[in-house]
Amino acid sequence: MRILHFSDFHLNGSKLSDAKHNLEYMIKALTKINAEGKIDLIIYSGDLLEQGGEGYDHKLTNGFKAFVSEVIEPIISTLKLDRSRFIFTPGNHDIDRNADSHRFEENLEKDASTLEGIIQLTKATDVNDYTKRVDEFKAFEKEYYEALENIDYNNGKFVSTFELEINGVKVGISSLNTVWRCGQDDAHKIALGINQITEQNTHLEGKDIKIAVTHYPIAFLKEVEREEVRQLCAKHFDMVFCGHSHGGYVNFQAPWRDKAFFEINTSGTLASNTYEHDNRYKNAFQIIDCDHATKYVIQNYKQNRHQEFELDREEFPDGRNERIYPDENRLKVLYEEQQRRLQEEKQNHIKHLVHPFEPIDNFANRPDNEVMKSKFETCDKLDDVRFKILNSTKDCRLMALSGMGKTRIIAETFKGHDGVFYSRDGKCIEGLNALLKYCNPKVIIIDNCNHESMCEASKCINESGKEVRLITIYNILKPNEESTGGELYKLDYAITEEIVDKMIAAEEPISKNEYLSEAIKSRSGNIPYMTVLLILAYKKNHTLQIDNADEVLSSILRGKEPLDDNKEKVLKAISLFDPLGYDGDIQDEYDFVTHNSKLHHLALNQEPINLQFEDTINEYSKRQLIEKEGFCMRVRPRPLAEWLTESWLIQYGDNVADIIDEINQLESSLSARLFRALNNRVKEMQTSPSAKKVFDIINNPENGSFHNERIAFSKAGSQLFLSMGLVSPVMVARNLCGLIESKSIGWLHDEMNSDARRNLVWALENICMDADAFVDGGKCLARLAVAENEGISNNATGQFLQLFHIFLSGTQADLKKRITLIQSLRSDDAYLPLLVRAIGSAFVSRGFFRSNTSGAPRYSDSPDDYQPTISEVKLYWRDCADILTYITKQKYELVTMVIEMLPNHVSDFASLREMTLLYKLIDHYGKHVDYQWPKMRDSLSMCLQHWFEGTVEQQDELKTWLVRLAPKSFLGRMKASIEDEHHRINGNLEAYEQNMSNLMNPFAEEFLSCKLYDEQDFEDILLDNQLQSYWFVKCLAYKINNKGLAHDVLSGALKVILNQPKTFDCSFIPILVGLMHDVESVNTFKSALYANKRYHLYASVIGTIDGETHPILTEILNGYKDGIFDNNCITNYLRYYHYHTLRNILDIFDLMNDAMVSGKDVCYPYVLDHLQYHVDNTDGDLYKRYQNILLAFNFEDSYPNLSSRIVDAMCDILSSGEAHDFAKGVHRKAVDYLCKALSVSHPFERLYFDMLPKYQDDILEDLCEVLSSEDKNTIFFYNMYNSLGSGFNTGAGPLFQCNNEVLKAVCYKHPSVLPKRFAQMCPVYKNTDNGKEKSFSEFFLWLCDNFGDQKEMLHAFSSNMGTFSWSGINGFSNYIAERIPCITSLLSHPNPTVKEWAKMELESVRNEVVREQGKEAYERMIRG
Repeated sequence: MRILHFSDFHLNGSKLSDAKHNLEYMIKALTKINAEGKIDLIIYSGDLLEQGGEGYDHKLTNGFKAFVSEVIEPIISTLKLDRSRFIFTPGNHDIDRNADSHRFEENLEKDASTLEGIIQLTKATDVNDYTKRVDEFKAFEKEYYEALENIDYNNGKFVSTFELEINGVKVGISSLNTVWRCGQDDAHKIALGINQITEQNTHLEGKDIKIAVTHYPIAFLKEVEREEVRQLCAKHFDMVFCGHSHGGYVNFQAPWRDKAFFEINTSGTLASNTYEHDNRYKNAFQIIDCDHATKYVIQNYKQNRHQEFELDREEFPDGRNERIYPDENRLKVLYEEQQRRLQEEKQNHIKHLVHPFEPIDNFANRPDNEVMKSKFETCDKLDDVRFKILNSTKDCRLMALSGMGKTRIIAETFKGHDGVFYSRDGKCIEGLNALLKYCNPKVIIIDNCNHESMCEASKCINESGKEVRLITIYNILKPNEESTGGELYKLDYAITEEIVDKMIAAEEPISKNEYLSEAIKSRSGNIPYMTVLLILAYKKNHTLQIDNADEVLSSILRGKEPLDDNKEKVLKAISLFDPLGYDGDIQDEYDFVTHNSKLHHLALNQEPINLQFEDTINEYSKRQLIEKEGFCMRVRPRPLAEWLTESWLIQYGDNVADIIDEINQLESSLSARLFRALNNRVKEMQTSPSAKKVFDIINNPENGSFHNERIAFSKAGSQLFLSMGLVSPVMVARNLCGLIESKSIGWLHDEMNSDARRNLVWALENICMDADAFVDGGKCLARLAVAENEGISNNATGQFLQLFHIFLSGTQADLKKRITLIQSLRSDDAYLPLLVRAIGSAFVSRGFFRSNTSGAPRYSDSPDDYQPTISEVKLYWRDCADILTYITKQKYELVTMVIEMLPNHVSDFASLREMTLLYKLIDHYGKHVDYQWPKMRDSLSMCLQHWFEGTVEQQDELKTWLVRLAPKSFLGRMKASIEDEHHRINGNLEAYEQNMSNLMNPFAEEFLSCKLYDEQDFEDILLDNQLQSYWFVKCLAYKINNKGLAHDVLSGALKVILNQPKTFDCSFIPILVGLMHDVESVNTFKSALYANKRYHLYASVIGTIDGETHPILTEILNGYKDGIFDNNCITNYLRYYHYHTLRNILDIFDLMNDAMVSGKDVCYPYVLDHLQYHVDNTDGDLYKRYQNILLAFNFEDSYPNLSSRIVDAMCDILSSGEAHDFAKGVHRKAVDYLCKALSVSHPFERLYFDMLPKYQDDILEDLCEVLSSEDKNTIFFYNMYNSLGSGFNTGAGPLFQCNNEVLKAVCYKHPSVLPKRFAQMCPVYKNTDNGKEKSFSEFFLWLCDNFGDQKEMLHAFSSNMGTFSWSGINGFSNYIAERIPCITSLLSHPNPTVKEWAKMELESVRNEVVREQGKEAYERMIRG
């Protein structure tokens, strides 16, 4: 027998065409199938209609009639079957749920909770009162079947039966009603009533095939009857057909050892499901070939994307799923599998009864328990607690703040132990009773268990009479919660800090990112649970925003108890400041908060307010939610403090401006500390999940409390905007835009010139990164830029211009938004020059660089700048070009600005191959300068040689523009030619020189033939300081010499020179004169310069023509003596003089020195420039002359930089060889200078590092005598004790690197002076072998032993010890504390003076350590 099985057609009258369309494809497939093998029977498993008659005005009868005409009749007609061969059953969409009264539901569900109850409901006298929902279907069913022949039909309220004979095979069918109790929660309400099977089965007697049809699969039935139904189905039926699930499956079910039935579930054939992509839920129908209920072949036909129904070959290549009725062995296997499942369900029932208890390992290993999945970290202290809890025989109570890892600790402690049950809910007595009844617990763990629940649980266990340990866990650290009949254990941060460090270290790549690791540790507050959440958050979305923050933080703060309103106000006030000083030198911070009602909002008198603060701080310090360090405190963990701050801002944000005003009026130190702590809090809130919502509210320009210039334009308030802008860029941008645009440009320039401006620029830098905030943020920067008063690169102007770069722009806004910003500003003339510069920035195509100048930390990954495509850039540039044209038409004077700007971007246009656009701009703006645009032509020339990559035709077009822009003047043409050749340089210098000579020859010829030396052109040449004239001058001189035109050219030059200031100088003339052969003309020209007092240029010319023996120098020096020539003249001469040999240099120095030429301005700079680094001891007597010159230098009449150069030169000589006499001279030179006056800075500070100990035999004795002097030489000691001694370090200076025995000897020689002076200079410490522990230096200890009676010596050493520089990460207090063991060692010194000094020094150092620790605690808190 061949059966067609389909279900869940869901006919919808409003979508009838879709249904017909779907059915056409189904009938098409059935026609082919039927031709291959006749279909004998159709079984339909319910849901004829959609949602109780959708599309038929929810009139079920109309829908059922439509189903017959639209579905049944087309199918049976195609298959040539009688109507009796179509068997259907009701589905949950085929009923009227509203027909039954809802007031019955609660009692009905209660009655249907047992097997017997369900049966009674099906037989109750008032059954019709709660089964009206199926009446219309049953009436339709009766009407359909009752008049049919060839079928015995029996209609029932619940089950309907059918008897058929098909091809000689007798078939009995039961249509079981599973929808009479269905509702919104079908998974828990589906009831059958086993009497539908047991009391309606006579029609099955003698049948060859016995079939049950139901809408819901048996698995959907209530647990109380599910197995009974399976067993009865195996006893009475061969096959059970069902639908509803839209999934499709076939299986033998064997609830007996010797009986089974075949369960067949089909997918739906919904009209609305035609294009389903998920293969599991595609429309389908089944063809079942049944061989007398012993063999079944199932073929599944699925609707593909093209709407055709095709044989499903996914699981079976031939599409045939053959199933043989299981033999005895297979039945046994199926039966045992079912029994195991039954046992599992029984266990599940017990689990339900003992809920919320479960084995501790089950809880710890839940797949969704992310916190328990992380690696468990421990430490010695925690291991000790765990050991005691595990091995104790008493009840235990573990208490700690929420998130400290209490639950994880207990779970790990009892991991793998049997009989350990856990409840996360303290309200668990019902489950506890069941646990004691059905299970055999050894240890019961109750989490979140307050004292009352603990007592109830203990009583329950005692009354059971069982030996069970009770372990309770709680998070409210109060005395009343700590009482227990067993052992109490409390966790604190000292235990968990090490654990948190290990947790972070175990996570890669987090552990490798020092900044991220510190951020997680800081935010976690050393709470392991917070650490886990932060790590998970970073792994999940690369931020530190934890999920369910409100729930987590509320649990930490309140636990299971309500929070007193006044305490919450105190905590919120404290949370605003990170940290808040409360004692010592910074108690004024605490006093300000407690006395400011706008902060704490306590409606009390001051004394009760003080008490409320004290009580709250004491309680929450014990609960470890307020952290104290040094003289500071803060709410912890950080997310909790931020959560409280957010709440305060929402409630009291209107008070912020007043609070800022009040803080501004405080003493400067207090004001700075409070602002710093307040900004610290807001800055850290950028990672808070709800901060954006809060910041959006308070920055709303319409009613936000921060829409206030008193806040925005103050130093403190602007810092808050810097922080808020990272979190809420759009609303902060709108807020600032309104505030800044309300101020005039003049006001912004004159009044906003402090830290407020800098903070706002930084804030806007971050804001503009956000695409949605870009336009408003850009407007703010633009307005600040036109009112610019900062001279730094990242000022408002710099940040605004950067926004228009195509790459590394500092924004995620696309290029269209940038055009939008420009267009929004161009109507105001004040912005137009800035917009021209912005367009210039837009035209940049390479060399981008950007950094986060605001310094604002980001816990999350920094957003990427917008990356445009090349086509976007080209369109952007064209828009910019159009706007540029518009701007210059609007304000013509900006054409000059554009003329200057555009040449800088030729290479940019070339790189993007946008030369056509560039030519358009050149043509437009070239007209304004008659195409005389040298800078543009030079850029195009360079482009042609270096960057241009176009075709030959494009290259010719570029050359055309070079011709079109060619200069008209002689100088312009010559400079253009020089620049063109420079651009053609390819590294061949010889070829370059020849090319330049060839290039300049025609210009030289033109210059002479056209007598340009008598024209304005010559003046232009001589006054052009940027002209690279050498090759032109060389060619010109050659032609002048050949043509005898020296007199004419020099005469023309003289005319120009005489029209210039007397100090006029240029390189063109000296070089030209130096190459001329006409001595007479040169002398005439030279004399004319002298006669007309053009001494600077005269000296340059003289230097060019003077010989190796410098005969003319004497003339210059004589003129210098007579006041004719000045230092510049001498310098000009030396610049052009050619013969700088070593001997010549020294001779010239001597001549100048004899002539009393300025040593500091001329002589010594000349010598150093030519000889330093170029002379050594191989130069014999010349080297000695050089040393004497250095020793003759007058340090008292010099410039600091020159003096330092002289000393450097001396040190070079001292260190490079053996210069003993020179060392003595240098030493005496230093002593003579340093004995005259105290000097804060002098050139000899590093001198003795090169002299000692190398030259100690030459100078040490004299040096010690000078140091021992108490006359005028005492000044030498005060100038040099740091340089000679330990200085700002603690090691040995150059003096103490010498023979210490000599130093000791001179101490005896000068006992009243040198011991105290050496104590101030000697090494302070001697490091031990391990490099960590320190002891005082041997020299100081020698001084104590031999001169310990001298209090001055001891005090001098105190000064020495206190003079140092320090940097490090271990804390300054630790560095100071290193003195303590050194000083302590002298407490037992035999000299009482030394002993007393050590005692006083020890007390002083310890006090200093305490002071520094307080400062460090404050810095740690304020900096995080």
